[in-house]
Amino acid sequence: MAGQADPRLAISVSGRPKPEVPFRAPYDVAARLSAIGRTEDVIVSPDGRRLAIAVFNANAVALVDFTVESASDGVGQTVVDLSGVTIVRCDALAKPHGLAFVDNTTMLVANRESELLLLQLPRIGDSRCDVLVDGRVLVDGSGPVPVSTPGSIAVRRSGGGLCEAVVCNNYAHTVTRYVFDLDDQCRMIDRDVVVSTGLDIPDGVAISASGRWMAISNHSTHEVFVYAYGADVDPETPPVGVLQGANYPHGLRFADDDRYLVLADAGLPFVYAFCAPDGDWSGRRSPTNTLRVMDDASFNAGRYNPQEGGPKGIEVVAASRLVVVTSEHQGLGFFEFADVIGPDRVTRLPTSEALIDAGKLSVERSTVLRSLRRLEAASEALAQTRHDHAEVTEQLQTTQVQRDHGLAELQAAHDRCVGLRTEVAHVSVELERRESELGRLQAELVTTHELLAESGRQTGQLGQEISLFYDSTSWRITSPARRIATVVKRLRRTRRG
Repeated sequence: MAGQADPRLAISVSGRPKPEVPFRAPYDVAARLSAIGRTEDVIVSPDGRRLAIAVFNANAVALVDFTVESASDGVGQTVVDLSGVTIVRCDALAKPHGLAFVDNTTMLVANRESELLLLQLPRIGDSRCDVLVDGRVLVDGSGPVPVSTPGSIAVRRSGGGLCEAVVCNNYAHTVTRYVFDLDDQCRMIDRDVVVSTGLDIPDGVAISASGRWMAISNHSTHEVFVYAYGADVDPETPPVGVLQGANYPHGLRFADDDRYLVLADAGLPFVYAFCAPDGDWSGRRSPTNTLRVMDDASFNAGRYNPQEGGPKGIEVVAASRLVVVTSEHQGLGFFEFADVIGPDRVTRLPTSEALIDAGKLSVERSTVLRSLRRLEAASEALAQTRHDHAEVTEQLQTTQVQRDHGLAELQAAHDRCVGLRTEVAHVSVELERRESELGRLQAELVTTHELLAESGRQTGQLGQEISLFYDSTSWRITSPARRIATVVKRLRRTRRG
């Protein structure tokens, strides 16, 4: 979080910094180191001859070639010689935050704003000051186990050409793991989620030499979580150990046969040492020693907010019994490991070969066990798929029979429909004939109605004429004669009978 330090946040911390192990450097090397700006992670190469520093704002990695001159009698002063600085740039670098050597000339970089990159580095002794290299993306933000705002990384190699990388995804609050085959162009052969719950900005990660423990500096809870590590890690399992006492924990490393863990505090000018004498990191712990590694001026110069100003990266150079720290206003600081872990502590650096071999075997064992679990899961899934396929096939056959039956019923219905259409056509013809007959009858009925109307008119007229006739004088005069004629007719019929 670069910018100008806020004077309101400046503080004075009691105590004076422990004397650093002095280092010598040519003028140009010292000048380049003083100008690199904000730093994050610092790591040492496998051969112990080169330090790599993540130069955050410059989108670069600084490679510092060094040797350590120790007093032959173990009493004199140790001096670090810095012989060269190479600034490695790459178009794909975007806020590099975490670094991890795969071998002396190969590095994995966790880009805070991008992907997980693989860089090929120049060899030690290359006198060039700036080198532009190609970066190969190994893991991006897509796929089944993507990286998201990757901020720190730890790498373990096996003896079988495998490389296991554990990545903290800062603002996704998860930790993911990837296994690469170095003998096959670093092809990814496995991936999974290691921690999916309980984290709030995981800012640093370290795997113990034995492969038994994984430590995560959890920025927002001000703690370090220690997980039991191995092939069967459940991403929702809580940590088995908690290290407390830091302000904003950042870089961290296991050391001395996994008996110690050293931690850099980004929010205070201190590094802390935690101790598990038996190598078991279960339970809650507080620091067994606190060492001030910055003066007030250097610390407050980088105090842009309460989370900044202190050391970010920390590394243990086992062969030289040194601890290296880095921060924006203290590019490199070297301290005796004995001073970091505190007085009256017995150290046995470097890490034992047996523990290293156990760690390498752990990588292979974890990979094989995860592969076996996935194979078993795939076998179960295949068996289930076959069962489902059989059920689907049976259902399909039943559906086919039902379909054929349905098609037969549909054909019969179609035939009935055709017959009905024929009948409808016949009925339509008959209906048309009957409609025609009805029309004719309606016409005849109209004519009959007209004739009846005319007949009624004529009947009415005749009635009127009869009424007039009955009412006439002649009808009344002849009435007696008609009655006599009627009587005569009846008498004649009677005589005849």
